[in-house]
Amino acid sequence: MPTLLISLYSLYSTSCGICDRLIRDAGGGQKPSFSTDLFVSRKGYCRNPVSWYLGSNRYTIESILMFKHLISMSTPEKLYEGKAKIIYPTDDPEILLAYFKDDATAFNAQKRGTIQGKGEINNAISSHLFQGLEAKGIPTHYIDCPTPNEMRVKRVKIVPIEVIIRNIAAGSLCKQTGIPVGTIINPPIVEFCYKNDELGDPLLTRERLLLMKLATPEQLQQITQLSLQINQILSEFFNECGITLVDFKLEFGITSDGQLVLADEISPDTCRLWDQSETDPDRRVLDKDRFRRDLGNVESAYQQVLKRVLEHTSNPSP
Repeated sequence: MPTLLISLYSLYSTSCGICDRLIRDAGGGQKPSFSTDLFVSRKGYCRNPVSWYLGSNRYTIESILMFKHLISMSTPEKLYEGKAKIIYPTDDPEILLAYFKDDATAFNAQKRGTIQGKGEINNAISSHLFQGLEAKGIPTHYIDCPTPNEMRVKRVKIVPIEVIIRNIAAGSLCKQTGIPVGTIINPPIVEFCYKNDELGDPLLTRERLLLMKLATPEQLQQITQLSLQINQILSEFFNECGITLVDFKLEFGITSDGQLVLADEISPDTCRLWDQSETDPDRRVLDKDRFRRDLGNVESAYQQVLKRVLEHTSNPSP
C-alpha cells in the first residue's frame, strides 16, 4: 500500500495526549511504533501542521478522516494577537500560551517586516531573564517554555500602561527634549505611556494616569519600585554580558488573586542594547533599532544577545 500523507492540525496541550489517543484508537488500541508504522514530522508544536505518514494498511481512510474531523474541532481559538505574540487558552483557565512571532513592527506598526528566528530568540531570552528575576524576588507571569516559540504564562489582566526605564538618553527622549544621545541619566527615570495604539501610546504624567484610572496610586507606586529594582538587576546582568542596557519597556499584569506581576517579554524587541566593545553608534546596536533604522544584520544582532545571555546563564559571575 503506498504511503499516505495527510496534513492535520492537533489540539495544543503540554503533551500530545489527544494525538496518541486517536492513534491508539485507529490502531486497535495499540500505539504503533514511530520507527516502523508511523513517522511524525513536526514544524513547531501541536497547533502547527503535523504530517502523518501512514505506511501500514492497519490505518484506514475512515480513521484518517476521523483524525482530521476530531482534531479540527478541538483546535483552540486565539484569544488575542498582538504585534509580536499570539495568546491562546489552555486546559487550565489560569494558564495561557504565548506564541512568539517573527513579525517585526516599528513606529506604531507603520513599518512592518520579518526578522528570521526572532520568535524563538525572544522567547529564549525572555525565559532566561524572567527566571533570573524570579530568583531575585521579582514576581513574573512566567511558567515554562514547552517549545522554542511558546511560553506558558499565568493569566493576568494587563495594566494598560507601558513603563519605560531610561539609563542613557536615546530615541524619543532625545527627539522630544534635545538632550544629546548617550547622555547618562542618573538616577534612572521611569516614564509611563498609555497602552493604546489608536492614540499612539502617548506619554502620560502621573496625574493624567490617575485621572484616567489606569492604575491606583498604590499600584503605580509598586510598579515604579519594581521597575527600578528590575532595572538594577538587568543592568548588572547585561553589563556582565558586555552589553549596556540603555532603556527598556515593561508591562505588568494582575493575577486572579490580585498579585501584581511582571508580564509581556524582555528581549531586543523591548530593550535598547549597546555592545560595549563597539564605539561606532551604528555597529554597537544590538536591538530592534537595527530594524527601525535600516542598519542591517538584524538577525545576527538578536542572535548575539541570545548567545551572551546563554553564556552568562551557564557561567555566572562568582
